[in-house]
Amino acid sequence: MAGETINLRVLTPAGLVFEDKASSVTIPSSMGEIGILPQHAKYSGLLGTGVLSYTPEASTTNRRIVVSQGFCNFSGDTLTILTDFVAQADKVDKASYATERPALEKVTSTGSTMEPEYQIAKEKLSRIEAIDQLLSTAH
Repeated sequence: MAGETINLRVLTPAGLVFEDKASSVTIPSSMGEIGILPQHAKYSGLLGTGVLSYTPEASTTNRRIVVSQGFCNFSGDTLTILTDFVAQADKVDKASYATERPALEKVTSTGSTMEPEYQIAKEKLSRIEAIDQLLSTAH
C-alpha cells in the first residue's frame, strides 16, 4: 500500500545494484545510524561505512549489505542510496580481504594521518570491518 513501504534503490557509479520495497531501512550515515520508516520526513545526508539493513515488504527477516561513502536521499516514498561501494554477503571474496588486511594495517599503524595512503588504507579497513560484521551475522 502507498505510504506503508519504502522504495529502496541502491546505486553505484556503475548503475543500479538493486531495488526493493521495504518496511524499514537502517543506514550508516557519517554521523551514526539513521532509521527510515515509511512517511519519514524528507532526509538527505552523507553515508558512512557500515551495514545497511532493511526489512523487505511482507517479511520479518532483515537483509543486509555493506555500503561505503556516498549520499542518501529520502523523499516521498523513495530512499535512494548513491554509494561508491557495495558488498553483499553471498558475493564477498573472503580470501581477497584476508590477504589485503595485513598490508592495510601496516600502513595505518606506521603512516602519517596526513598522507593520502593512510586515509585510503583506513577507509579500506573500515570496509573490511563492516564486511566482517556482515558475514558474522549472515545466515
